[in-house]
Amino acid sequence: MRYQTRGVFSRLPLWFPLALPIVFAFSHSVRAYPVPAPIPLKKIIQESDVIVKAKGLDSTPVADGWFEKYTGYEVYATRFQVISVIKGNLKGPEVLFHHYGVARQPPFAASFSPQKYEFEEGRTYIVFAKNS
Repeated sequence: MRYQTRGVFSRLPLWFPLALPIVFAFSHSVRAYPVPAPIPLKKIIQESDVIVKAKGLDSTPVADGWFEKYTGYEVYATRFQVISVIKGNLKGPEVLFHHYGVARQPPFAASFSPQKYEFEEGRTYIVFAKNS
């Protein structure tokens, strides 16, 4: 008995040669920017001057020249009511934190995302901070 073989490509479906150019035509490279590795919690605790348990009070947009402007993002000031001090010394019952957040009416999606935070009013957070 004699077997006839045509090779590996003889087993492919008939549409495969047509599909391959289509896949290459619609594929494209994706751009990304490098994200650093996460910092271990032990290191964050060591480097923090102040650590508090606090309740989020409110977040409002502010003008702060220290922050660069990015399309689709705003600078916010979030107020926290201190519940307890875990590390360090505080002079008042509240902590103010300036940070990036998504703009309330973003014009369009941006290709770059700065480190941003979203805090909810009434939620409890552990806040790690350095003196500035």
